Amino acid sequence: MSRVGQYIIIFILLLIAVPSYSQVNADSLVKLIPTANSEQKVKIYSELEKIYFGNDINKAEYYARKAIYEAKALDKKKELADMYHELGKIIRIKNFDDSSLVYFRKSIEIKQFTKDYEGLHKTWGNIGDMYLYRGEWEKGLMAADSVMNYAKKADNKRSTGISNMLKGNIYLQMAKYDKANVHLQQALKIFEEIDDKPGIARALNNIALIYQNLDKLEEALKFFKSSLEISEFLRDVRSEAEALNNIGNIYSNKVIKNYDANHSDRKAIDSAILYNTKAKEKFKKIDYLTGQVSSNNNIGFIYFHSKNPKLALKVFEESEELLKKISNPYEEIVVNNALALCHRDLKNYTEALAYSKKALEISKENKIKEREMMSSRYVSSIYDSLGNHKEALKYFILYADLMDDLRDSVTQKIVEELKTQYNTEKQEQIIANQKSSNEKQKALNEKQLEINKRQKNQLLLSVISVAIVLIFLILMIRQYLEKRKANNQLQHKNEEVSQQNEEIQSQRDEIYKQKELIEDQQKGILDSIQYASRIQQAVLPQTDILFDIMGPEHFVLFKPRDIVSGDFFWMGKIGNRKIIVAADCTGHGVPGAFMSMLGIAFLNEIVNTGERITANVMLNQLRELVIHSLRQTGKTGEQKDGMDLSLYIINEDESEIEFAGANNPILIVRPLGDESLYDVFENEKINQQILSSDYTKEQFQVITLKADKMPIGIYASNKPFENITFKIRKGDVIYAFSDGYQDQFGGLKNKKFMIKNLKQLLVNNYQKEMSEQERLLDNTIENWKKEGNCDQIDDILVIGMRVC
Repeated sequence: MSRVGQYIIIFILLLIAVPSYSQVNADSLVKLIPTANSEQKVKIYSELEKIYFGNDINKAEYYARKAIYEAKALDKKKELADMYHELGKIIRIKNFDDSSLVYFRKSIEIKQFTKDYEGLHKTWGNIGDMYLYRGEWEKGLMAADSVMNYAKKADNKRSTGISNMLKGNIYLQMAKYDKANVHLQQALKIFEEIDDKPGIARALNNIALIYQNLDKLEEALKFFKSSLEISEFLRDVRSEAEALNNIGNIYSNKVIKNYDANHSDRKAIDSAILYNTKAKEKFKKIDYLTGQVSSNNNIGFIYFHSKNPKLALKVFEESEELLKKISNPYEEIVVNNALALCHRDLKNYTEALAYSKKALEISKENKIKEREMMSSRYVSSIYDSLGNHKEALKYFILYADLMDDLRDSVTQKIVEELKTQYNTEKQEQIIANQKSSNEKQKALNEKQLEINKRQKNQLLLSVISVAIVLIFLILMIRQYLEKRKANNQLQHKNEEVSQQNEEIQSQRDEIYKQKELIEDQQKGILDSIQYASRIQQAVLPQTDILFDIMGPEHFVLFKPRDIVSGDFFWMGKIGNRKIIVAADCTGHGVPGAFMSMLGIAFLNEIVNTGERITANVMLNQLRELVIHSLRQTGKTGEQKDGMDLSLYIINEDESEIEFAGANNPILIVRPLGDESLYDVFENEKINQQILSSDYTKEQFQVITLKADKMPIGIYASNKPFENITFKIRKGDVIYAFSDGYQDQFGGLKNKKFMIKNLKQLLVNNYQKEMSEQERLLDNTIENWKKEGNCDQIDDILVIGMRVC
């Protein structure tokens, strides 16, 4: 074994033996990767994921995926299960989407097979948290029971506390505060017994939330500050951020209360802004965008309620930008309604209307009726401010209908609860009667005492029942009076349109019918296209194929313009030769997707012959299959469907690639070293430019392998495609792409992005990891579109890989 290999093994053994692995310098670990074997790489990648988890979530995800790839290849079940668990946690922190549950369930499947009870209770805890976030409380309680079950099997007292805390949090969300307090106090007791300070901090934080919901703000503030002190002692950035955010919320509530009382509390305002700003900075430090949005919104509402809509508007616009990077419909509704209110107070009614309608649309799409009701009321009020009373009435009717629906659902819930209570009491009565019958032989005074007790209970039940009915009637009357007051106000404002009510009603019924018909038709079409998208995604190369063909240093930026795409990518092998294809079919959307499926099928057919063929021969065969399949003859007026693509084959043994292209070239970027100064390319289809990085001023060689100027399909002069061979070096980055990126309109002058800007962008980011390059390419084109206020005009595909 080499000396380097010995150092690696010793280093990894130290990591396993010493729990303070997070203090190890990440750079030192990265330097060990090139000389490590696959088993060693799994451990190194795992440690790097743990190091970056608390401060750079994107790097943590990158190393988690690399560890999974290596563990899969070695069939290391424990390591694979652990890294699926870690990846689920990472995705949960980044955007809370369904894919986090996918990874958690993969982890559970392996852990059940290996009977890893210690790992199972941890993963079930994370799943419970996900169900809590999604509002699926029954599933969350079942997950908490699973945590308890596996914690007992693993003899882990801490996880018993976690199970209690999870149940407490769920009951807290269900507004069952007594049950929540019982479980959270039990969790706190367990954490204090085992001196688990992170657990104590979280339990204190959640107990404080109970007091906050009960409007006992001073008690809540004490618990939040105790939680913050422990988190600061532990240097747990995320827990610090959550505690600061919650303290900020307390002061924010005070600001809003003072606003409602028409006076300002400068101390509360300053404290609210201070704590929320600190929370936002902490969330930013760990790249937790949802937390940043939450804290930012709190600051925005503080400015709004302290009567500074101009400053509030600026803050909410920052939240709007952050939300473009994640999927969180609830926060999107909050931010759009907040922007609408700010613009309304600034008398920018057109902008206010656009934002309130957007909030209404998101509410409808995600079936959040309470927010839909609020948004429709905002739209109505803004139309009223614009003097459009007809539209104001239309949206107020929608608001009233939604209020009725919500009231009916609340009423139904109360009725069901009363039914359940009645049935329970009835059963208890039957049992009591049976018991009384069996005790007839007892002394008369005992029987009389039992009768008196039962009568007392019945009287108490009657009093409670009457109280429930009275409360219900009071709520109904209050809602009725509020609705009547609102209707009277609106009727007073809309006297000039009162005669049109009957006509509006009939038009409304007809519109509803047409709307339902259109929605049904649209839903059917969208469902079909969504299903087609899943099929298309399934036939594209998956993660394991991408790693196998392109190695760990790669990315695929794939952005369909519509749900399905006319761009596609394909990869395959012939012996030890690796083939990569980036293709752009005629059209986009459904027509383009049909062509892409045809292209993928034909490429599979060509490769499955097993013959050792060159890149240009593959294109020639593909063209023949497309022409034959589409029955193209070249006649005038005939459809010229086909595809543009670039295809290259990597021969690692020879350090060489073969390239053939139909209209689409490929780019190779390498640093300009001394040996590059003397490169001379005799083939006229190989072109080179020398570009300097805008940041480091380092010079790079950008080599273009040009394609033949004809498509895959019928063409006026169909000649054989030319094969180009080219020597590659370690460190070269190869890019293949469709024309969607450089043809995208945007920027301040609303022009195309252009290939020259794409080349400069690739040079500027050459030194960065490939996953980071993908993120920067994506952000650049999104900002480009936004500056020009332009929609995406075509499918976008960019593939990048670094030669290792």
